[in-house]
Amino acid sequence: MINNQSEFLKHFSADQYYIIHTDLTFLGLYILLLIICGIQSYCLIARRLFHTTYKLYLLAVVLELAGIAFLCTYYIIFALNGVASQGNGFKALSSIIFLLLLILLSKGYTVTRARLKSFSAATIAVFITIYFTIYALLFVFENLFFDPGEVLYTYESMFGYGLVVLRFIGLIAFTYFIYKTVRLYPTKKGFFIILYIMYCVWFISIPIVILLATYAIPKYMREQVVNGFELGVAFRAHIFFMLITWPTKFNKIFPFHVRTNQIVAMAKTGRAGDDTLDKFTHYQYAPKRPQTQQSQIERQQINETPFNHEIPVPIQPSIVPINHNYGCQYNNLYNTAHRDNNLVQNNGGFYDRNDRYIGFNLVKSLPEVG
Repeated sequence: MINNQSEFLKHFSADQYYIIHTDLTFLGLYILLLIICGIQSYCLIARRLFHTTYKLYLLAVVLELAGIAFLCTYYIIFALNGVASQGNGFKALSSIIFLLLLILLSKGYTVTRARLKSFSAATIAVFITIYFTIYALLFVFENLFFDPGEVLYTYESMFGYGLVVLRFIGLIAFTYFIYKTVRLYPTKKGFFIILYIMYCVWFISIPIVILLATYAIPKYMREQVVNGFELGVAFRAHIFFMLITWPTKFNKIFPFHVRTNQIVAMAKTGRAGDDTLDKFTHYQYAPKRPQTQQSQIERQQINETPFNHEIPVPIQPSIVPINHNYGCQYNNLYNTAHRDNNLVQNNGGFYDRNDRYIGFNLVKSLPEVG
């Protein structure tokens, strides 16, 4: 028995008619998003801002794309021969990784610090493990006990309600961690407020789905509407994160200001300038190499009218290497570049007049020009 005269829809029940159309649409959108993320990754790598949190985001997007691709394949096969072999594992993994990403960001990981305290790391690991286990049991319960003849949705079980409880716990933790981080780093308030406002919806998306599916959506439309809603929420979350981490001077809430090479230096020497693994300095954002007040004054004086011919030359400071092995190398590099009046120091690193990166800061800062 078939349900529709169309060759493409005849094997689908009424609540599944347009799922394949929705999934194919989001498949195209996620392919486009992944291409844009590849370009963004290249920009972040070039600026040494390709942090672990962005790698987690990239993994979440890839898994979401893989999950949608498998679902599209499943529905196409089902449309052709009526054989079902559905799987949502990749989408579930994407959701779990994105949850981990949001919790880490709320703690300030890679934004205000490079590592978490042992207790915090262990607590987050336990929470994510429980969340993963509940998700796995949900799929097992669905495959073993759901009657294909009934119109049921994934979260209509005790494990589905367990996920709802864990999402609310995650939202409470997300709120508390952001509050603490903003109190310690008010310069990052703009980023964290926007992050919180936009991703509260993501945390409560499952409860919204359950309420809609139970009380508002007719059974003959339930699966296709819930499917479209979930894909829309996930895509909105992923594309918004891409926007707030795009490295451009117009992005005033760009979260990262400490570069990956500085974190490597911290891991080896304990600190890089005033930054340590447990506490970064207070700086609002750095989508590109930030200009210090000194370099801005020098560049402005060089480009001024011909009536101002005198350009102040910085006083040679005494150099005290933090680490003997690195200090000698960068001390010589500093003296050579400084002798030619060709060195600019910025946010934990040395750059020449052409903005080419020379090395991270292992010496004392230059004095103010005056």
